[in-house]
Amino acid sequence: MVSYSPYLFTDRYTVSASAGGSINLTQSFPTLAATQDFKVLISASGNGPSFYGVDIPLTLDSLVLDTIAGIYPHATPINMHGTLDVLGNATSTVSFTSLPPSLVGQSVYLATIAGPAGQLPEYSSAAIRVEMTP
Repeated sequence: MVSYSPYLFTDRYTVSASAGGSINLTQSFPTLAATQDFKVLISASGNGPSFYGVDIPLTLDSLVLDTIAGIYPHATPINMHGTLDVLGNATSTVSFTSLPPSLVGQSVYLATIAGPAGQLPEYSSAAIRVEMTP
């Protein structure tokens, strides 16, 4: 079942395609998820759900598959995957640079997952929509 618990918070919901920009993300999972692995996933197709251990509110597309593998096209990731702290929290930043003009008016959707190392995730956040502006 898709979680309606946010778990993922952002400081902005738009990125300029021409100027680029950074989005700061905060993951705040329940303390039961403390010290588990997390990944921030991105979809260009919308908000699913797709099943990957838990229902993830992203449409399964090549971008989701790339970000599950740790590949973030058109972006410079900082801590987009790792281990949650002892409170179940983490911070991440994704910087978008040199975005193709064709992305103006398009949106990407972000969600974060967490689970025991090497296993399928047990937690999934609600999706966040980020729009690409001129």
